[in-house]
Amino acid sequence: MKVSFTYIFVLFALLCSSCVTVVFGSSESLNIPLPDSLIAILNAKDESTKKPADETTKTPETTDTPVTTAPDTTEPPVTTEPPSTEPPVTTAPPVTTAPPVTTDPPVTTAPPVTTASPVTTAPPETTPITDYVPEGDVDKSVFDNSLFIGDSRTVGIYNFGGLGKADVFATTGLSMFRVFNETVSVRSIGATKLVPLLEERTYDKVYIMLGINEMGYNIQPLTSKFTELINTVRTHQPDAVIYIMANLHIKHERSKVDPVFRNEKLNEINAMQASFADGATVKYLDVNPIFDDENCALGKGYASDDFHPIPKYYNQWSQWIAKNSH
Repeated sequence: MKVSFTYIFVLFALLCSSCVTVVFGSSESLNIPLPDSLIAILNAKDESTKKPADETTKTPETTDTPVTTAPDTTEPPVTTEPPSTEPPVTTAPPVTTAPPVTTDPPVTTAPPVTTASPVTTAPPETTPITDYVPEGDVDKSVFDNSLFIGDSRTVGIYNFGGLGKADVFATTGLSMFRVFNETVSVRSIGATKLVPLLEERTYDKVYIMLGINEMGYNIQPLTSKFTELINTVRTHQPDAVIYIMANLHIKHERSKVDPVFRNEKLNEINAMQASFADGATVKYLDVNPIFDDENCALGKGYASDDFHPIPKYYNQWSQWIAKNSH
C-alpha cells in the first residue's frame, strides 16, 4: 500500500505540474518550491517530451526528398526529339530516280549512220578497159582556127593534151550561168569576155563542154541557158561548125552516194545538149565510151579523183577529139 500511495502521489504531482505548465507556461514562473524528487521526476519528463519533439521536428526535414526528386529533371520530351527522325528528307529517291536521262540508247542506236556500207562496199574491181590509142599521132593542126569553151576538164585538155593553135575560153567552175559574165585570159588576146571574143575572131570550129557545174539545177533552166549559148555562138559565128562535147562521167563510187553529182543527172544533161545536134552544123561528140567502166561511169584507172582524168589520158582525149572533128 505504501508503494501504491507513493505511486499515486507521483502521478498526482505530475498531473499538477502538467496543469501548471499548461496554464502558466512554466513552473518556474510561479516560484512555487517543489521537492527535489518531484523536480527530478519533472525533469525526466521534460527530457522524455523533448526527444519526441526533436524527432518530430526532424522528420519533416527528412521529408524534403520530394524537393530533390524534382520531376523537372525528367525532360525526356526534350531529348526525345521525334523531329530528328527526318527520314522523309533522306528519302529523296525521286531525285535519284532519273533513269530517263541515262536511257539514251536511241542516240547510240544510230545504225543508219553505220549503214553507209554502200560506200565501203565498192563493187568488185573492174578490169581496166583498153586505153584508146589513136592510129598514129593525130595532127593537132585540125584545131587551128578553133575555139574551145568549157570548165576545168577543158582546161585539162588544153594543159596536158594539147590543142594546137586553138583559142581556149575555159576556167575552173565555168557554167552556162556564168559563161557570158566571166572574164578569161585567152592566148594572144588577153583577158576578155565571151561575146567580145566571138565578135573579134572568126572560127571554123567551136567546141563546147559545160554541164558538170550545173548538176544541182533542174533541166528546164539548163535547157534555156544552153539554148542561149548556142544561139549566141551561131549569131556571131554563122559559118562555124559547133561541136557539143558530152560531159565526162564521174566515178561510180561517188555517183551512187552523192545526191547531186550523179551520172543519171549527167546523162540527162548530155541528152538535152545532144538534142541540139543536127549532124551538119551542130555535131555531138561523146567520149564516154572510151573511159567508161561496166557501170557506165568513169573507170577507176583513168582518174585521180572522181571527176578528172589523169594527165596522160588528157592527151588521148584530145587525139580522140581531133580524129572525130571532120
